[in-house]
Amino acid sequence: MLSGKFEEGNLVADSAIETYVYVDDHTDSIPDGPRVIKSENGDIYVGILKQGVFEGVGTVIFRDGSIFTGVLKGGEPNGQGIIFFKDRSIYSGLFTKGQPSN
Repeated sequence: MLSGKFEEGNLVADSAIETYVYVDDHTDSIPDGPRVIKSENGDIYVGILKQGVFEGVGTVIFRDGSIFTGVLKGGEPNGQGIIFFKDRSIYSGLFTKGQPSN
């Protein structure tokens, strides 16, 4: 759940987490730490930014409505996680390079 100041349905300020809007390749100018970032393509990342990349446990709300929560490596699902797809199906398990592993 996100809390803070909202304008037109968008989180614009939070006392605990700073919010940035960025162009995909420009995260190197954003300070490390807990962040909520909306990418240019509409995906929303919630997690820890390390050297411009999301690393560790986090959540991604994809523009198609799917939601992933789990381990992010290199800014994408990589490790244990769960994804709730827009069609209401769910995958829980390992991810490799952003994709569910079988």
